[in-house]
Amino acid sequence: LDRIREAGEALYRSALSERVQQRLRTTPVQFLRIHLDDDLIHVPWELAHDGGEFLALRFATGRMVSARAKNAPTIAPLDALGDPVAVVVSNPSGDLKSAADEGRAVAGLLQEGFRGSVRHLEGPVTKAAFLAALRGARILHFAGHAQRGTASVRGGFRLADGIATPEEVAAAVGNRAPALVFANSCHATGGAWTESAQGVFGLASALLMRGSQHFVGPMWETPDSDALSFALRF
Repeated sequence: LDRIREAGEALYRSALSERVQQRLRTTPVQFLRIHLDDDLIHVPWELAHDGGEFLALRFATGRMVSARAKNAPTIAPLDALGDPVAVVVSNPSGDLKSAADEGRAVAGLLQEGFRGSVRHLEGPVTKAAFLAALRGARILHFAGHAQRGTASVRGGFRLADGIATPEEVAAAVGNRAPALVFANSCHATGGAWTESAQGVFGLASALLMRGSQHFVGPMWETPDSDALSFALRF
């Protein structure tokens, strides 16, 4: 903890101007939204330390990342999408009992409180079925494996018969990506914080550039009980 605090204080002092540091020390607000360039997502900004506390403990922190693309599509407004549809995909690879339990619980909650229709794809789920279900979805909840990309393996959502890459997901949603994507996905391969952050952002960026407004996803492996508890409370 002492080492993390020391590194956090160094980050705070070196990355933030005196004006910003003073503002953070004296502000009475409780919420902090961090706007980031996509090249800076691997930095643990939430662990910057003001000498008294970590930012993530002093504020309710969130991130907004600037996704960039050369040919971003024209995004259809949400009110033009017709009847809203929520899609829940759980245990798509067929080997995650906890993800199946999460999917049934989340689908049940949505059926009680969502004003549109709810589609629940329970594993095993093929890549073709997953990509087809994305079109027109207003909400996507994915409970399953995500594959981090490497030099030899494409990253993306893991399905029963392969990986749906960020590019394939973007092509499937067209210009009508789900407004909210909750990807409660554990990564299939180990890796450092930087690799985890970049793996999550590859999927998030593809959807943000197609009109998604919010992408919620873990940056490292999360215990099943915690993942389920957070999903239901969210």
